[in-house]
Amino acid sequence: AAWTAKAMDGDTKFEDALAARLSIIKPSISDIEKCLKEIPLQLSPGVDTLIRALGERGTDVYLVSGG
Repeated sequence: AAWTAKAMDGDTKFEDALAARLSIIKPSISDIEKCLKEIPLQLSPGVDTLIRALGERGTDVYLVSGG
C-alpha cells in the first residue's frame, strides 16, 4: 500500500515502484504464465480496433496496465 501511495502521489517513478513490488513477490516465469492462464488479459472495448488502426499506420503501441 505504501508503494501505491508513493506512486499515486508522484513521489516515485513507475519503474521504481514496479521494481519494488516485484522484489517483494518475486514471481517466477511459471507463476506469471499460470496467472495469465487463470486470469487472461482483457482489453477495454474498442482498444483492439484502435491498436490495429495504429499498427496499420506504422505507429508503435505499448500497453500499460493501471490495475
